[in-house]
Amino acid sequence: MKKNIKKVSLTIGIPAYNEEFSISQILNSVFHQKLAGFSLKKIFVVIDASTDNTYEVVRGVQKKHPVIEIIKRKKRAGKASALNLIYAKAKTDYLLTIDADLILGSPNCLSKLISKLEKNKN
Repeated sequence: MKKNIKKVSLTIGIPAYNEEFSISQILNSVFHQKLAGFSLKKIFVVIDASTDNTYEVVRGVQKKHPVIEIIKRKKRAGKASALNLIYAKAKTDYLLTIDADLILGSPNCLSKLISKLEKNKN
């Protein structure tokens, strides 16, 4: 008989300011991840009063992936403030914050990270 193993939940938070040329790359690299051992519940993208097309780019990706929640600020408050907002909104087992100009190098990055965290939990 198979044991019913509960998958842990993950939220990803991405603070963004004027990242129209890089934000889709990080989002696409997240969506190419193998979801082994966890479930991706939410991606918060805090757009901190960007003056470029960051919002429009994220909105376009959000149409395909409704797990994205956009928080669009009219007044710039800075990265620390955006991170604090993400921390307050995350309601999952794990929270990972990623800069908007990064790319996850392999499709196993997140599953390896979660596996290590879960292994070291006990």
